Amino acid sequence: MTEEGTNQIGNNFKYVVDCSLPALATHMRVLGVDTLYDPTFSRNYILFLARRDHRIIVTQSTKLRSMVELILFNRERKRLKITEYQELYESALDRENNRTQERLFEHEKSRIKHLSSGQILERIEMMKEEVAMDDEDWFEYKGRHEQLRELVDKLKLVFILDRAFDHCTKCNGKLIRIDDKSQVVGEVENNVYNNNKNFSRCGDCGMLTWGTMPNRDQDSFQKAIRFCEKYSFKQT
Repeated sequence: MTEEGTNQIGNNFKYVVDCSLPALATHMRVLGVDTLYDPTFSRNYILFLARRDHRIIVTQSTKLRSMVELILFNRERKRLKITEYQELYESALDRENNRTQERLFEHEKSRIKHLSSGQILERIEMMKEEVAMDDEDWFEYKGRHEQLRELVDKLKLVFILDRAFDHCTKCNGKLIRIDDKSQVVGEVENNVYNNNKNFSRCGDCGMLTWGTMPNRDQDSFQKAIRFCEKYSFKQT
Protein backbone atom coordinates (compact mmCIF):
# COMPACT_ATOMS: atom_id res chain seq x y z
CA MET A 1 0.00 0.00 0.00
CA THR A 2 1.37 3.41 -0.95
CA GLU A 3 1.85 6.20 1.58
CA GLU A 4 -0.92 8.18 -0.11
CA GLY A 5 -3.28 5.21 0.14
CA THR A 6 -2.41 4.68 3.79
CA ASN A 7 -3.28 8.29 4.61
CA GLN A 8 -6.79 7.83 3.19
CA ILE A 9 -7.82 4.81 5.26
CA GLY A 10 -10.02 4.89 8.33
CA ASN A 11 -7.34 3.28 10.51
CA ASN A 12 -5.72 6.69 10.97
CA PHE A 13 -8.74 8.10 12.78
CA LYS A 14 -9.77 7.57 16.39
CA TYR A 15 -13.14 6.11 17.35
CA VAL A 16 -15.47 5.59 20.27
CA VAL A 17 -17.97 2.72 19.98
CA ASP A 18 -21.07 2.52 22.13
CA CYS A 19 -22.57 -0.57 23.78
CA SER A 20 -24.60 -1.49 20.68
CA LEU A 21 -21.54 -2.78 18.79
CA PRO A 22 -19.16 -4.59 21.18
CA ALA A 23 -17.91 -7.10 18.59
CA LEU A 24 -17.01 -4.31 16.20
CA ALA A 25 -15.00 -2.53 18.91
CA THR A 26 -12.97 -5.69 19.52
CA HIS A 27 -12.40 -6.23 15.81
CA MET A 28 -11.26 -2.63 15.34
CA ARG A 29 -8.72 -3.03 18.13
CA VAL A 30 -7.43 -6.25 16.55
CA LEU A 31 -6.91 -4.28 13.33
CA GLY A 32 -4.77 -1.85 15.33
CA VAL A 33 -7.32 0.98 15.31
CA ASP A 34 -7.50 3.34 18.30
CA THR A 35 -10.98 2.45 19.60
CA LEU A 36 -12.52 3.35 22.94
CA TYR A 37 -15.30 1.09 24.16
CA ASP A 38 -16.88 0.41 27.51
CA PRO A 39 -20.46 -0.84 27.94
CA THR A 40 -20.83 1.50 30.93
CA PHE A 41 -20.13 4.66 28.89
CA SER A 42 -23.12 7.00 29.04
CA ARG A 43 -24.27 8.82 25.91
CA ASN A 44 -23.10 12.14 27.31
CA TYR A 45 -19.68 10.70 28.10
CA ILE A 46 -19.38 9.31 24.57
CA LEU A 47 -20.14 12.77 23.21
CA PHE A 48 -17.52 14.20 25.57
CA LEU A 49 -14.88 11.70 24.39
CA ALA A 50 -15.68 12.49 20.77
CA ARG A 51 -15.28 16.19 21.38
CA ARG A 52 -12.18 15.94 23.59
CA ASP A 53 -10.22 13.46 21.48
CA HIS A 54 -11.69 14.21 18.03
CA ARG A 55 -13.11 10.68 17.86
CA ILE A 56 -15.71 9.38 15.44
CA ILE A 57 -18.75 7.90 17.17
CA VAL A 58 -19.91 4.51 15.89
CA THR A 59 -23.36 3.48 17.10
CA GLN A 60 -26.70 1.96 16.20
CA SER A 61 -28.51 3.99 18.87
CA THR A 62 -31.19 6.29 17.48
CA LYS A 63 -31.12 8.28 20.73
CA LEU A 64 -27.41 8.96 20.38
CA ARG A 65 -27.96 9.85 16.75
CA SER A 66 -30.58 12.40 17.79
CA MET A 67 -28.16 13.91 20.29
CA VAL A 68 -25.51 14.23 17.58
CA GLU A 69 -27.97 15.87 15.20
CA LEU A 70 -28.93 18.35 17.92
CA ILE A 71 -25.27 19.23 18.45
CA LEU A 72 -24.82 19.85 14.73
CA PHE A 73 -27.98 21.95 14.66
CA ASN A 74 -26.76 24.05 17.58
CA ARG A 75 -23.44 24.52 15.82
CA GLU A 76 -25.23 26.18 12.91
CA ARG A 77 -27.16 28.38 15.31
CA LYS A 78 -23.90 29.48 16.90
CA ARG A 79 -22.48 30.40 13.52
CA LEU A 80 -25.47 32.59 12.82
CA LYS A 81 -25.19 34.10 16.28
CA ILE A 82 -21.54 34.97 15.66
CA THR A 83 -22.51 36.92 12.55
CA GLU A 84 -25.18 38.69 14.55
CA TYR A 85 -22.77 39.58 17.34
CA GLN A 86 -20.23 40.84 14.83
CA GLU A 87 -22.77 43.38 13.65
CA LEU A 88 -23.62 44.27 17.24
CA TYR A 89 -19.92 44.72 17.96
CA GLU A 90 -19.57 47.15 15.09
CA SER A 91 -22.67 48.95 16.34
CA ALA A 92 -21.21 49.18 19.86
CA LEU A 93 -17.98 50.63 18.52
CA ASP A 94 -20.06 53.10 16.57
CA ARG A 95 -21.91 54.02 19.75
CA GLU A 96 -18.78 54.43 21.86
CA ASN A 97 -16.44 56.07 19.37
CA ASN A 98 -18.72 58.10 17.14
CA ARG A 99 -21.73 58.56 19.41
CA THR A 100 -24.06 57.60 16.58
CA GLN A 101 -27.45 55.94 16.77
CA GLU A 102 -26.98 52.30 17.89
CA ARG A 103 -28.19 49.64 15.49
CA LEU A 104 -29.39 46.56 17.33
CA PHE A 105 -31.51 43.62 16.28
CA GLU A 106 -35.03 43.90 17.66
CA HIS A 107 -34.98 40.62 19.59
CA GLU A 108 -31.62 41.47 21.21
CA LYS A 109 -32.45 44.97 22.44
CA SER A 110 -33.67 44.09 25.91
CA ARG A 111 -30.84 41.64 26.56
CA ILE A 112 -27.61 43.16 25.31
CA LYS A 113 -28.22 46.75 24.27
CA HIS A 114 -26.19 48.00 27.24
CA LEU A 115 -23.16 45.79 26.61
CA SER A 116 -19.89 47.51 25.84
CA SER A 117 -17.90 46.66 22.74
CA GLY A 118 -15.43 44.75 24.93
CA GLN A 119 -18.17 42.59 26.43
CA ILE A 120 -19.63 41.81 23.02
CA LEU A 121 -16.17 40.92 21.70
CA GLU A 122 -15.72 38.46 24.57
CA ARG A 123 -18.94 36.70 23.61
CA ILE A 124 -17.90 36.51 19.97
CA GLU A 125 -14.56 34.92 20.88
CA MET A 126 -16.19 32.34 23.19
CA MET A 127 -18.77 31.34 20.58
CA LYS A 128 -16.13 31.07 17.87
CA GLU A 129 -14.20 28.61 20.03
CA GLU A 130 -17.32 26.50 20.59
CA VAL A 131 -18.10 26.42 16.87
CA ALA A 132 -14.51 25.48 16.05
CA MET A 133 -14.71 22.55 18.47
CA ASP A 134 -17.86 21.31 16.76
CA ASP A 135 -16.59 21.99 13.25
CA GLU A 136 -14.79 18.67 12.71
CA ASP A 137 -16.60 15.63 11.33
CA TRP A 138 -16.42 13.78 14.62
CA PHE A 139 -19.65 11.87 14.36
CA GLU A 140 -20.44 8.72 12.42
CA TYR A 141 -23.67 6.90 13.17
CA LYS A 142 -25.67 3.95 11.91
CA GLY A 143 -29.45 4.04 12.05
CA ARG A 144 -30.06 0.33 11.55
CA HIS A 145 -28.31 -2.97 12.10
CA GLU A 146 -25.33 -3.44 9.80
CA GLN A 147 -23.05 -6.39 9.22
CA LEU A 148 -19.36 -6.24 10.08
CA ARG A 149 -18.51 -6.18 6.38
CA GLU A 150 -20.56 -3.06 5.78
CA LEU A 151 -19.08 -1.30 8.80
CA VAL A 152 -15.44 -1.88 7.89
CA ASP A 153 -16.20 -0.74 4.33
CA LYS A 154 -17.98 2.37 5.57
CA LEU A 155 -15.14 3.29 7.93
CA LYS A 156 -12.45 2.10 5.46
CA LEU A 157 -10.74 -0.09 8.05
CA VAL A 158 -7.85 -1.86 6.33
CA PHE A 159 -5.93 -4.89 7.59
CA ILE A 160 -2.24 -3.93 7.76
CA LEU A 161 -0.23 -6.71 9.36
CA ASP A 162 2.45 -4.42 10.80
CA ARG A 163 -0.22 -2.37 12.59
CA ALA A 164 -2.48 -5.19 13.71
CA PHE A 165 -2.57 -6.92 17.08
CA ASP A 166 -0.89 -4.05 18.95
CA HIS A 167 -3.96 -2.81 20.88
CA CYS A 168 -5.44 -4.50 23.93
CA THR A 169 -8.83 -5.94 23.00
CA LYS A 170 -10.03 -5.32 26.54
CA CYS A 171 -9.16 -1.65 27.10
CA ASN A 172 -7.51 -0.31 23.92
CA GLY A 173 -4.13 0.15 25.61
CA LYS A 174 -0.87 -0.52 23.80
CA LEU A 175 0.57 -4.03 24.08
CA ILE A 176 4.16 -4.26 25.31
CA ARG A 177 6.20 -7.32 24.40
CA ILE A 178 7.73 -9.29 27.30
CA ASP A 179 11.25 -10.34 26.32
CA ASP A 180 11.69 -12.87 29.12
CA LYS A 181 8.65 -15.12 29.44
CA SER A 182 9.76 -16.23 32.91
CA GLN A 183 8.22 -12.94 34.08
CA VAL A 184 4.75 -14.43 33.57
CA VAL A 185 5.30 -17.67 35.49
CA GLY A 186 2.22 -18.31 37.63
CA GLU A 187 0.06 -15.84 35.70
CA VAL A 188 -1.03 -18.29 33.00
CA GLU A 189 -1.87 -21.98 32.81
CA ASN A 190 1.09 -24.35 32.46
CA ASN A 191 0.08 -25.51 28.99
CA VAL A 192 -0.17 -21.89 27.81
CA TYR A 193 3.24 -21.11 29.27
CA ASN A 194 4.88 -24.19 27.76
CA ASN A 195 3.34 -23.85 24.30
CA ASN A 196 4.10 -20.16 23.74
CA LYS A 197 7.40 -18.36 23.50
CA ASN A 198 6.13 -14.81 23.23
CA PHE A 199 3.90 -12.87 25.58
CA SER A 200 2.72 -9.28 25.69
CA ARG A 201 1.17 -7.21 28.44
CA CYS A 202 -1.19 -4.27 28.12
CA GLY A 203 0.48 -1.11 29.35
CA ASP A 204 -2.82 0.13 30.77
CA CYS A 205 -4.85 -2.73 32.24
CA GLY A 206 -2.06 -5.31 32.55
CA MET A 207 -3.87 -8.05 30.61
CA LEU A 208 -1.56 -10.75 29.22
CA THR A 209 -1.76 -11.93 25.62
CA TRP A 210 0.18 -14.60 23.77
CA GLY A 211 0.44 -16.26 20.40
CA THR A 212 0.28 -12.97 18.49
CA MET A 213 2.69 -11.41 16.04
CA PRO A 214 5.85 -13.44 16.75
CA ASN A 215 4.03 -16.78 16.45
CA ARG A 216 2.84 -16.42 12.87
CA ASP A 217 2.97 -20.14 12.23
CA GLN A 218 0.39 -20.93 14.91
CA ASP A 219 -3.03 -22.05 13.70
CA SER A 220 -4.83 -19.58 15.96
CA PHE A 221 -2.81 -16.68 14.62
CA GLN A 222 -3.34 -17.72 11.01
CA LYS A 223 -7.09 -17.95 11.65
CA ALA A 224 -7.02 -14.45 13.12
CA ILE A 225 -5.20 -13.15 10.06
CA ARG A 226 -7.71 -14.78 7.70
CA PHE A 227 -10.59 -13.28 9.66
CA CYS A 228 -9.02 -9.80 9.59
CA GLU A 229 -8.30 -10.08 5.87
CA LYS A 230 -11.89 -11.12 5.20
CA TYR A 231 -13.44 -8.39 7.33
CA SER A 232 -11.41 -5.38 6.25
CA PHE A 233 -11.80 -2.70 3.62
CA LYS A 234 -10.56 -3.62 0.14
CA GLN A 235 -9.28 -0.64 -1.78
CA THR A 236 -10.10 -0.61 -5.48
